[in-house]
Amino acid sequence: MKSNSNYSSIDVLTYNNILLVYPDPLGVSVNVTCIAMIGGVNYSQSVILHAPSGPPNNVRGFILNANSIKVNWTNSSETNGYVIEYTTGGVTRNVVFTSEDEIVLTNLSPMSTYTISVYSYIDLPSVNSTVTVLRFDVPSPVTSLSVSNVSTTGITVSWTIPSSDNYITYYSIIYAPSCPQSSSVNETVSVAPHQSTTTYSYTLIDLYSGMNYTITVRAGNVLGGSDLNSIDEDTLSSNGIY
Repeated sequence: MKSNSNYSSIDVLTYNNILLVYPDPLGVSVNVTCIAMIGGVNYSQSVILHAPSGPPNNVRGFILNANSIKVNWTNSSETNGYVIEYTTGGVTRNVVFTSEDEIVLTNLSPMSTYTISVYSYIDLPSVNSTVTVLRFDVPSPVTSLSVSNVSTTGITVSWTIPSSDNYITYYSIIYAPSCPQSSSVNETVSVAPHQSTTTYSYTLIDLYSGMNYTITVRAGNVLGGSDLNSIDEDTLSSNGIY
């Protein structure tokens, strides 16, 4: 730790005083010494305050309902707890504490973007935090909708989601044949939040051969569904041609 001293003078004799102490950015501990002069004699008492060597890792946010987010993380150093700071719009700032490796943030505003910073602390908080940004909103529409593996009775449809919208819990796939006597089919596929990839594929089966289909995909979470994105494709006819 670098050598640097700061002094705070207290003019009145009290039993309790609050001194704000921040960790040294070049070290992980701070030595605090209190000196009192009584009857011309100096009395001193020192204490070493420790800070973790770094913040927690893998901070992730999960939308629980219309006004709550669960945040969790993993820790890489010794700690007594965590400080969580979350802001929206660069104006509203909230700070909470926990000794667990997750916390539920409540009374949030839907259709907002939250910046969530998590610090570790022992006696003092870590100098740096791990930050995640979560759109507390319905997902953006899927993009790059495409088809492959077209057969007489099946079509594989693929799409991409924006990397910033990785909180998606389901996809609705609606496929409607061009024949007016046939009804459309709506299938819902549940997915794990925070997939490691931003692409997804789904295979439609038991389709009519030689039929044109309009395939529509919607991404969704507990707040609702995104706008729709559609593509048209023909299945192969039974003689192997479109």
